[in-house]
Amino acid sequence: MADPIELASKRFVRRRDVLDAGIDGGETVLLHPERGQYFGLKGAVQRIWELLESPTTIDEICAVLVEEFDVTPRTCHDETAELISQLVSEQLVEVVPH
Repeated sequence: MADPIELASKRFVRRRDVLDAGIDGGETVLLHPERGQYFGLKGAVQRIWELLESPTTIDEICAVLVEEFDVTPRTCHDETAELISQLVSEQLVEVVPH
């Protein structure tokens, strides 16, 4: 897993080969076609996935989330960095050049 602190200065975007679809109940389901794995996203995690449609930073994501969810900037940054680290490790998101 990538170090969340190292990720703070990088830009991220969804991998284009990962398939996603909204399903009943307001959930988004992802399919990693090469690995045959499914992932379900809800709430803030689902919103982060939406924001990753175009290259963005953790700070840019948190600027949106702090406005839309009841979360402090510090908690948002820490939890978003951890999630991005997991998404990179699962090969759902990739680092892009600035």
